[in-house]
Amino acid sequence: MTDASMRAAAWAAPGKLRVLGGVALHALLGWSAVWLPSTTSGASRDWLWGAAGAVVLGGLRLAAARWPAARPASSSLVRCALALCAAASIDFSISAPDRLLSVCSADTSWDAQFTSLIEHLGACPVSGAAMVGLVLFEFTGGQGRASFFRAALAVAAMLAAMSFAMGALPWLARSMQWPWTADALVFSMICSMLLLHLLPLQPQRRNEACPYREFPA
Repeated sequence: MTDASMRAAAWAAPGKLRVLGGVALHALLGWSAVWLPSTTSGASRDWLWGAAGAVVLGGLRLAAARWPAARPASSSLVRCALALCAAASIDFSISAPDRLLSVCSADTSWDAQFTSLIEHLGACPVSGAAMVGLVLFEFTGGQGRASFFRAALAVAAMLAAMSFAMGALPWLARSMQWPWTADALVFSMICSMLLLHLLPLQPQRRNEACPYREFPA
């Protein structure tokens, strides 16, 4: 065995442990972001949606360790999930979240989705403001007219992603006979931000430090 292969073998195990630790941490953050707002407000909740949040953030962290292109989305989605957790906790303390569950509709018609989107933003103003602020922070790079048009495009894409998530997730829950609880609302907002991050809208940032490492060969 050569010196290079010995060094690679010595680093491989700690490297994979770091990745697995990062996946576990992101999964815990995903579960907590979905679970905490409904728990602190005493609203209805189900373990399924917390587990779904853990799978989404943990899976994206695993993808970030394997593919460098997924790294910005992984770190950005963690910030979005934590911000939405705090914002939804405030919204749920103001309005009873169980009465907001009917806002998300499985009706896929344009009128129903537009009405559902407006009602959702009106019922959850802090969460809506947080999502717009996150979009402006994450997706506007540079200055001037190009930045303005990029911001407008990102906000429009966020509204479209919200509308899709609020239609698709209730439909999936009803089809699979899953409970549609208050934490499902938080998960739908996180999913809409995930859909937004899958679009090639973010500007390239130079000299951006990235804590992720790939799996060793």
